[in-house]
Amino acid sequence: TCHLSLWPVLSSVFKVFLGLGICYYDQGYPAEALEFYEYSIKSLKAHFGKHHPGLISPLVNSGLCHMTLGRFSQALASYSGALILSESLLGTDRLMSATIFHNIAVVHDQRGDLADALRQYAKALKIRERALGEGDPLTALTCHNIACIWRCQGKVAEALKMHSRVLRVRKQGLGESLDTAESLEHVGLCNDWLG
Repeated sequence: TCHLSLWPVLSSVFKVFLGLGICYYDQGYPAEALEFYEYSIKSLKAHFGKHHPGLISPLVNSGLCHMTLGRFSQALASYSGALILSESLLGTDRLMSATIFHNIAVVHDQRGDLADALRQYAKALKIRERALGEGDPLTALTCHNIACIWRCQGKVAEALKMHSRVLRVRKQGLGESLDTAESLEHVGLCNDWLG
Protein backbone atom coordinates (compact mmCIF):
# COMPACT_ATOMS: atom_id res chain seq x y z
CA THR A 1 0.00 0.00 0.00
CA CYS A 2 0.94 3.61 -0.52
CA HIS A 3 2.12 5.97 2.21
CA LEU A 4 -0.63 8.26 3.47
CA SER A 5 1.47 11.36 2.71
CA LEU A 6 0.62 10.75 -0.96
CA TRP A 7 -3.12 10.90 -0.27
CA PRO A 8 -3.48 14.67 -0.95
CA VAL A 9 -1.95 14.30 -4.41
CA LEU A 10 -3.71 11.07 -5.31
CA SER A 11 -6.95 12.35 -3.79
CA SER A 12 -7.14 14.98 -6.53
CA VAL A 13 -6.68 12.35 -9.21
CA PHE A 14 -9.41 10.14 -7.73
CA LYS A 15 -11.75 13.12 -7.45
CA VAL A 16 -11.24 13.80 -11.17
CA PHE A 17 -12.15 10.20 -12.04
CA LEU A 18 -15.13 10.33 -9.70
CA GLY A 19 -16.22 13.63 -11.26
CA LEU A 20 -15.88 12.25 -14.78
CA GLY A 21 -17.98 9.27 -13.79
CA ILE A 22 -20.67 11.57 -12.40
CA CYS A 23 -20.64 13.67 -15.60
CA TYR A 24 -20.99 10.61 -17.82
CA TYR A 25 -23.77 9.19 -15.65
CA ASP A 26 -25.66 12.49 -15.59
CA GLN A 27 -25.46 12.65 -19.39
CA GLY A 28 -27.00 9.20 -19.71
CA TYR A 29 -23.88 7.09 -20.15
CA PRO A 30 -23.83 4.69 -17.18
CA ALA A 31 -21.52 2.15 -18.82
CA GLU A 32 -18.88 4.81 -19.45
CA ALA A 33 -19.34 6.22 -15.96
CA LEU A 34 -18.87 2.74 -14.53
CA GLU A 35 -15.42 2.51 -16.13
CA PHE A 36 -14.28 5.59 -14.19
CA TYR A 37 -15.74 4.32 -10.92
CA GLU A 38 -14.17 0.89 -11.35
CA TYR A 39 -10.81 2.46 -12.14
CA SER A 40 -11.07 4.57 -8.98
CA ILE A 41 -11.96 1.52 -6.89
CA LYS A 42 -9.12 -0.57 -8.31
CA SER A 43 -6.56 2.22 -7.89
CA LEU A 44 -7.66 3.16 -4.38
CA LYS A 45 -7.44 -0.46 -3.27
CA ALA A 46 -4.00 -0.82 -4.88
CA HIS A 47 -2.60 2.34 -3.25
CA PHE A 48 -4.38 2.42 0.11
CA GLY A 49 -5.89 -1.01 0.72
CA LYS A 50 -9.46 -2.21 0.73
CA HIS A 51 -10.49 -0.31 3.87
CA HIS A 52 -9.99 3.27 2.69
CA PRO A 53 -12.95 5.68 3.14
CA GLY A 54 -12.37 7.03 -0.37
CA LEU A 55 -13.82 3.77 -1.70
CA ILE A 56 -17.34 4.44 -0.42
CA SER A 57 -18.44 6.97 -3.05
CA PRO A 58 -17.18 5.10 -6.12
CA LEU A 59 -18.71 1.87 -4.77
CA VAL A 60 -22.09 3.57 -4.30
CA ASN A 61 -21.86 5.20 -7.72
CA SER A 62 -20.87 1.95 -9.41
CA GLY A 63 -23.90 0.34 -7.76
CA LEU A 64 -26.07 3.05 -9.29
CA CYS A 65 -24.57 2.39 -12.72
CA HIS A 66 -25.09 -1.36 -12.41
CA MET A 67 -28.69 -0.77 -11.31
CA THR A 68 -29.34 1.56 -14.25
CA LEU A 69 -27.90 -1.08 -16.59
CA GLY A 70 -30.16 -3.76 -15.07
CA ARG A 71 -27.28 -5.63 -13.44
CA PHE A 72 -28.99 -6.05 -10.11
CA SER A 73 -26.62 -8.62 -8.59
CA GLN A 74 -23.61 -6.43 -9.30
CA ALA A 75 -25.46 -3.40 -7.93
CA LEU A 76 -26.20 -5.24 -4.69
CA ALA A 77 -22.56 -6.35 -4.44
CA SER A 78 -21.34 -2.76 -4.87
CA TYR A 79 -23.84 -1.39 -2.37
CA SER A 80 -23.07 -4.15 0.15
CA GLY A 81 -19.36 -3.41 -0.09
CA ALA A 82 -20.03 0.29 0.39
CA LEU A 83 -22.31 -0.38 3.37
CA ILE A 84 -19.81 -2.64 5.13
CA LEU A 85 -17.05 -0.10 4.59
CA SER A 86 -19.22 2.88 5.57
CA GLU A 87 -20.47 1.31 8.77
CA SER A 88 -17.04 0.02 9.80
CA LEU A 89 -15.34 3.38 9.18
CA LEU A 90 -18.08 5.91 9.87
CA GLY A 91 -20.38 4.01 12.20
CA THR A 92 -23.95 2.85 11.85
CA ASP A 93 -26.94 5.17 11.68
CA ARG A 94 -25.15 7.64 9.41
CA LEU A 95 -26.66 9.39 6.40
CA MET A 96 -24.34 7.49 4.07
CA SER A 97 -25.81 4.25 5.44
CA ALA A 98 -29.31 5.61 4.83
CA THR A 99 -28.43 6.38 1.22
CA ILE A 100 -27.04 2.89 0.72
CA PHE A 101 -30.04 1.24 2.40
CA HIS A 102 -32.33 3.31 0.15
CA ASN A 103 -30.40 2.29 -2.97
CA ILE A 104 -30.43 -1.39 -1.96
CA ALA A 105 -34.19 -1.07 -1.49
CA VAL A 106 -34.56 0.38 -4.98
CA VAL A 107 -32.75 -2.64 -6.43
CA HIS A 108 -35.03 -5.04 -4.54
CA ASP A 109 -38.05 -2.97 -5.60
CA GLN A 110 -37.03 -3.14 -9.27
CA ARG A 111 -36.50 -6.89 -8.98
CA GLY A 112 -39.96 -7.30 -7.47
CA ASP A 113 -38.61 -8.34 -4.06
CA LEU A 114 -41.03 -6.05 -2.24
CA ALA A 115 -40.57 -7.49 1.26
CA ASP A 116 -36.80 -6.99 1.05
CA ALA A 117 -37.31 -3.54 -0.42
CA LEU A 118 -39.58 -2.52 2.47
CA ARG A 119 -37.06 -3.76 5.04
CA GLN A 120 -34.28 -1.69 3.47
CA TYR A 121 -36.51 1.38 3.03
CA ALA A 122 -37.48 1.11 6.71
CA LYS A 123 -33.80 1.21 7.71
CA ALA A 124 -33.20 4.24 5.49
CA LEU A 125 -36.32 5.99 6.77
CA LYS A 126 -35.36 5.51 10.42
CA ILE A 127 -31.97 7.12 9.87
CA ARG A 128 -33.27 9.91 7.64
CA GLU A 129 -36.08 10.85 10.03
CA ARG A 130 -33.65 11.01 12.94
CA ALA A 131 -30.90 12.88 11.08
CA LEU A 132 -32.88 15.06 8.68
CA GLY A 133 -36.39 15.20 10.07
CA GLU A 134 -39.74 14.29 8.55
CA GLY A 135 -39.83 17.38 6.35
CA ASP A 136 -36.65 16.67 4.40
CA PRO A 137 -36.90 15.81 0.66
CA LEU A 138 -34.73 12.70 1.08
CA THR A 139 -36.98 11.46 3.88
CA ALA A 140 -39.97 12.20 1.65
CA LEU A 141 -38.42 10.22 -1.23
CA THR A 142 -38.07 7.13 0.97
CA CYS A 143 -41.67 7.61 2.19
CA HIS A 144 -42.85 7.92 -1.42
CA ASN A 145 -41.22 4.64 -2.38
CA ILE A 146 -42.68 2.86 0.65
CA ALA A 147 -46.14 4.20 -0.19
CA CYS A 148 -45.84 2.98 -3.80
CA ILE A 149 -45.06 -0.53 -2.59
CA TRP A 150 -47.94 -0.45 -0.11
CA ARG A 151 -50.30 0.60 -2.88
CA CYS A 152 -49.08 -2.29 -5.05
CA GLN A 153 -49.66 -4.64 -2.13
CA GLY A 154 -53.22 -3.40 -1.74
CA LYS A 155 -52.51 -1.46 1.46
CA VAL A 156 -54.13 1.58 -0.07
CA ALA A 157 -55.22 3.32 3.16
CA GLU A 158 -51.64 3.18 4.51
CA ALA A 159 -50.30 4.29 1.14
CA LEU A 160 -52.69 7.24 1.09
CA LYS A 161 -51.46 8.44 4.50
CA MET A 162 -47.85 8.17 3.40
CA HIS A 163 -48.45 9.81 0.01
CA SER A 164 -50.32 12.63 1.77
CA ARG A 165 -47.33 13.14 4.07
CA VAL A 166 -45.00 13.28 1.06
CA LEU A 167 -47.33 15.72 -0.70
CA ARG A 168 -47.22 18.10 2.30
CA VAL A 169 -43.43 17.98 2.40
CA ARG A 170 -43.09 18.53 -1.33
CA LYS A 171 -45.62 21.38 -1.43
CA GLN A 172 -43.82 23.12 1.41
CA GLY A 173 -40.30 22.55 0.12
CA LEU A 174 -40.72 22.53 -3.63
CA GLY A 175 -43.93 24.42 -4.30
CA GLU A 176 -45.31 23.64 -7.74
CA SER A 177 -42.94 21.09 -9.20
CA LEU A 178 -42.98 17.78 -11.03
CA ASP A 179 -42.33 15.93 -7.76
CA THR A 180 -45.26 17.72 -6.11
CA ALA A 181 -47.47 16.91 -9.10
CA GLU A 182 -46.42 13.27 -8.89
CA SER A 183 -47.38 13.15 -5.21
CA LEU A 184 -50.71 14.79 -5.95
CA GLU A 185 -51.35 12.15 -8.62
CA HIS A 186 -50.56 9.33 -6.17
CA VAL A 187 -52.88 10.80 -3.54
CA GLY A 188 -55.59 10.99 -6.20
CA LEU A 189 -55.03 7.39 -7.30
CA CYS A 190 -55.31 6.17 -3.72
CA ASN A 191 -58.49 8.19 -3.18
CA ASP A 192 -59.97 6.77 -6.39
CA TRP A 193 -59.03 3.25 -5.33
CA LEU A 194 -60.65 3.71 -1.93
CA GLY A 195 -63.77 5.16 -3.57
